[in-house]
Amino acid sequence: KCLLLFLDFRRRRIFYHRIGTVLGGGVQFLLLLLLFLLLFRLIILLLSLLLLLLLSIFRCRSSSRGSRSVRRGLCLLLLLIFLLGSARNCRRL
Repeated sequence: KCLLLFLDFRRRRIFYHRIGTVLGGGVQFLLLLLLFLLLFRLIILLLSLLLLLLLSIFRCRSSSRGSRSVRRGLCLLLLLIFLLGSARNCRRL
């Protein structure tokens, strides 16, 4: 009885191993895609923080009317990039 259970377990293990090799490629691809999306999101976040830092530096240096409109435009561009990145991630998931 134990021998039959052992053989059955071995057969199941081989079957699951075959399924794993078939599905493993897809799972690995999905994990790599998720990792790439997270890295892409992190890069967008870092770029937005860098832009905000640059905006704060510009704000300290000059407070004229022209720089205010440039700053507003950069903020809108940053918001657009962030929203596009999040929408793209939601569509893929």
